[in-house]
Amino acid sequence: MLLLLAALDARAQQESAILLRVRVTDVAYTDYYPADQCTPEQECIPGSTWFRYQAQVREVIRGRYEQPAVHFANLQHSYFSRKPRDWLVLLVPCGQGVTDTLHVEYCVRDHALESDHAGRQRLMEAQLSGRGDR
Repeated sequence: MLLLLAALDARAQQESAILLRVRVTDVAYTDYYPADQCTPEQECIPGSTWFRYQAQVREVIRGRYEQPAVHFANLQHSYFSRKPRDWLVLLVPCGQGVTDTLHVEYCVRDHALESDHAGRQRLMEAQLSGRGDR
């Protein structure tokens, strides 16, 4: 039963996924990180934190998205050296905790920067085959 529920949840998330080509216009560091990285009882430094992005939508490759801009979050180690100008992002609905804390609807499931030819090909092939995951 749990496997069936997990499969249905994965299918629903895949159907709501959107693949966009974007140009980042703003990025903001947040100090929000997954609770499993550092619990309140631990003294540790989280390896990744959520960054909040605002981007101009250059192209909708898969899914339905009709706005000229998009706000989303990405869990990453540090800032990119510069704002991505040509970035493929596979976005899925965020979990409730991220949505409530960061005020974004979408989170990055997979991505490929302009120079990542293998990653871009992987995303495009997944798009053609209907797969939205890695």
